[in-house]
Amino acid sequence: MPHRSVTSGGISLLCFPPYDQAFAALAARHLTTLASRTPEDLQTALRRAYPDATVRPRESLAAFLPDAAWYVYRDGRYSPYADEDAWWESTDAAWVDIDADGRYVDANAPALDLLELTRDELLGMRSGDLADPDVQDLVAWVWDVVRETGELHSTSILAADRRRPRMAVEYRLVLHAAGEGRHRSWLRQIPLAAAEPVPETS
Repeated sequence: MPHRSVTSGGISLLCFPPYDQAFAALAARHLTTLASRTPEDLQTALRRAYPDATVRPRESLAAFLPDAAWYVYRDGRYSPYADEDAWWESTDAAWVDIDADGRYVDANAPALDLLELTRDELLGMRSGDLADPDVQDLVAWVWDVVRETGELHSTSILAADRRRPRMAVEYRLVLHAAGEGRHRSWLRQIPLAAAEPVPETS
């Protein structure tokens, strides 16, 4: 099965879905800072930003790597959000544009409808203002990742406001997609249940 592999301190993380560079990079980052490097501790750390993250040690029958390896799933045991469907290419896909200073500078009607904001309200915000408070501190780091990679395809949870409940979205952020210095993020709502932790089974 396709995955994105990152290695830290002799542990290989086999990350799913493979296109989500932000998720894989965050898993590697957490692994370097954990006091106790166990699958359970990595799972707990990841669930701040990806509440359905699941980490499991590699089964012995799948021992195809020389180092210890853990399976790291963003959306539980599998991702229902594969990039086989290029939903962002649809003419009615929601999008927002962000300038080099992180300010929202444009958005189409589907995005304003999705976010339940007026254009003026959105243009008064900065990237990260919509994020759930639990992950606000990761916003700058996510931008560092996208500057290195040129684009990110991931999921996020948006904070509730007076009109909109807490919401899960899938996004695709591409640098300079709307012109030099104007970065475009396409987004669509996904079920919040898909971003909530799944019960542990024994």
